[in-house]
Order: sequence, then C-alpha cells, then structure tokens
Amino acid sequence: MRAVLGVAIDAGEVCAVLVDADVPALGPFDTQRWTVGDRAEAEAVSRAFTAMTERAARAEVHFTRAGLVAPATVVPDSGTTEVRTVGIDEARLAFLAAVPELDGVRTVVLIGRDDATVRVSVADLRSGAVLASVAAAEDDFGRIVPALPEAADEAVALAGVAPEALVFPDLRPGDVAAARALAAAVGVPFVTPHGGPWHRATGAALVAARTEPLPAPSSPSSRRVALLV
Repeated sequence: MRAVLGVAIDAGEVCAVLVDADVPALGPFDTQRWTVGDRAEAEAVSRAFTAMTERAARAEVHFTRAGLVAPATVVPDSGTTEVRTVGIDEARLAFLAAVPELDGVRTVVLIGRDDATVRVSVADLRSGAVLASVAAAEDDFGRIVPALPEAADEAVALAGVAPEALVFPDLRPGDVAAARALAAAVGVPFVTPHGGPWHRATGAALVAARTEPLPAPSSPSSRRVALLV
C-alpha cells in the first residue's frame, strides 16, 4: 500500500481522504468531513491533517505525502508530511482519470462549481489539460439550466474536439435532470463517478502521489506550496 492523504476546502467544509495510490481506481479507503464553522480555514485544515494522521496511525497505515486544495494562505501544520498544493482543475482531472466509469474515455465535458461560479469545460483526461472553459451563470434560485447548453456549445467549439462523456462532480439535488438533458443535447453519456463528493480531496492525493519531486518551500513572503500537500 502507498497511502496518501488528500484534503480540500469545499463550500464551508473540509473533506479529507486516504487513498492507496497503487490502486487509485478503488477510490478512498477512509473519508472524513468537517464544517469549517467559526474556525479559520487554516485551523480547520490543520485539524483535518491531525485527525487523519491519528486515524491512519490507529489503522497502522503510514503516509508521507499529502495533497491540499485550499487558498494559498492556508498552510497546515503537517509535521514531516510533504504537502503539495493542488489547483481545483488539476485535482478534478486527476480524480476523473482514475475512475473506472471513465476507463477508455479521453475527452469529457466537465461541469464544475467553484466559489459559486459554474464553468463548463472540455478537458483531456490523458494529458490532464483543460482545452476550453466557459462560465455559466446561475439564476436567482441557483439553477443553471438556461445557461448550460449555450456554454457547452461554446466550450466544445473552442476546444475543437468531440467529447465522449459529460461529468458533473459537484451535483446538487436539482442538477441531475439538467445534466442529463445537456448530455442528450451534446450526444454523449452522462457519467456519475463513484466518490464524487470527495473528488477534490481524492484528486489532490493522487497528484501528490506522483513520483516527481515536490516543489521546494518558498520564502515566507511568497506563496508556500510545500512543507518539510
């Protein structure tokens, strides 16, 4: 087992997972979620690191790497664990590239919610690249139905490639019908990967598990990207 920790701040919550990087298709083998509440985000993330380290120790699981999706100002107290900060798109695509539901699929239409912004993107799962991305506005009730088809058409045209599936990892209860209708309009299947609620943290862990050296710590006055996710 090559255990890796993934932590992500998402809509006022901190999600944390432990992933076996040797078998990423299985998804997380331990998951936890906490509300940020009155705590500062940095404190909530540090609490997640501490809690998951303790849970891993009780299960006799050891990890030395972690991935973190959080603002640049959030730097956890992670002890000797190497931490890589991971962008949301990078985490999403790492997650999607590993899920068995998309095995053999290269290009997808990806709908993502980030800080109340909805984006329709066309992404290449093999290269981990976003080929095109278009913002889709929500209405006053948080619905995105009117904006989705036009945004998807524009993103596909800008990317210049034909997508093979549509995925929406940030689904809310009212989004399923709209996502299915959009998939039918684009002419691709709508895929809902298992473990979607944990996709940011899972993807961050998979990025951190890669074998290339992690970035060296930067000076205190600039963005810190590693400690010694």
